[in-house]
Amino acid sequence: MKMKNNYVLIKEIKEEQFSKGGLLLPNDWNTKRKAIVIEVEDNDQIKKGDIILREHGKSTEVIIDYETYEIIQFNNIMIVILVNLDHFQQDLN
Repeated sequence: MKMKNNYVLIKEIKEEQFSKGGLLLPNDWNTKRKAIVIEVEDNDQIKKGDIILREHGKSTEVIIDYETYEIIQFNNIMIVILVNLDHFQQDLN
């Protein structure tokens, strides 16, 4: 698979979020979400496997091989977070 026209294939990283009082907040509480880049066209700024922070919404949900992914435009990526990806890669396999 190869992405075109500045589109990026991502998989959301599910994170539980709690209020200061310890209550579990719904998934849509935070408008910015973390995701891992699954596929991207040749680009200097992001690479496959990068963890990103992106805007909520503005995506197209797709199912590939029974897995749910999202397609976003490159300009909807707010931050590239550089971390050790070993434990995230295991979740994707």
